[in-house]
Amino acid sequence: DLRAVARLLADLAGEEPALARVVERAASEDAEDPLEDAAAFREALLAAGVPLPRLAPEGLEAGWSEDCLDYSGETLDRFRELVATDAWELPEPAWSKQGTLTARHAATELLFVLVPEGEFDMGSAEKHEDERPVRRVSLSAFLLAATPCTQEAWDRIGGEDSREYEGPRHPINMTGQKHCKAWCEACGLRLPSEAEWEYACRAGSEGLWCFGDDESLLPEYAWFRENSDRLPKEVARLRPNAWGLFDMHGNVWEWCLDARHESYEEAPADGSAWDPESEEDVYRVMRGGSFYLGPDHCRSAYRDWKPDLRRFGSLGFRPAADLPASVD
Repeated sequence: DLRAVARLLADLAGEEPALARVVERAASEDAEDPLEDAAAFREALLAAGVPLPRLAPEGLEAGWSEDCLDYSGETLDRFRELVATDAWELPEPAWSKQGTLTARHAATELLFVLVPEGEFDMGSAEKHEDERPVRRVSLSAFLLAATPCTQEAWDRIGGEDSREYEGPRHPINMTGQKHCKAWCEACGLRLPSEAEWEYACRAGSEGLWCFGDDESLLPEYAWFRENSDRLPKEVARLRPNAWGLFDMHGNVWEWCLDARHESYEEAPADGSAWDPESEEDVYRVMRGGSFYLGPDHCRSAYRDWKPDLRRFGSLGFRPAADLPASVD
């Protein structure tokens, strides 16, 4: 019976090959549908507290290891549906070195990271008033570009800009939030909400920056005043955060969807953008700091805003995308 098998498996917990063989045999004996029964058997053992090794997600085995993020089954199903369309491509391997799933957007050729569903505390109780009150935010899984939008990606779609600093692998700059929104809409993407941006930037960290509170480490992750020569740099030249996202701190500011609010009072707790279509206030949020500014502006929680048509050489964006709403 299941209890007897569970006891046997517990005894074999340190013998992963033997463990796998016993699970396969016990799950397939007299099974009408061995694969379905094997999955159910595995879930029952896990629920009983039997230590089993994780399995690579079906169809996404290349590059996977047990150190990779443990996405939910629903998220993986929706991701498979996404990469089965002509708009997206599955890289080889699909898993980043940081253990996140990735997909390449066909039209722009930008690499995107699958940001897992989860919760985090947004804001900071110790710094500026506009970062308060700290509140718990829950988010669904979504995709976010691994880098700021590059000039070569921008030019593949075409949009309005008056770039100051040119280079195919440099971030697009000197383009307003409205122009970035239009570019995204033209290729099936969107801007991230402010909550999505901070959640992805932190990547599980509760510190001042994605790597913690040690400011001496910032030059390893960010182009900012002290190491940039006051110039933007090609993307992805420094270390990424724990989810494989580059340049979340520094290099260029990044537009978000949200309208300006000078505190988080009554802010959405579901990760959605706050008044993204507001006509009463044309100011829109930007995040991440830039090559021109100091460490404080590069913090994960730091916020600023500018009019949605304002252009700066230190201001760009990072596109996001939704997973399919459901799996047929």
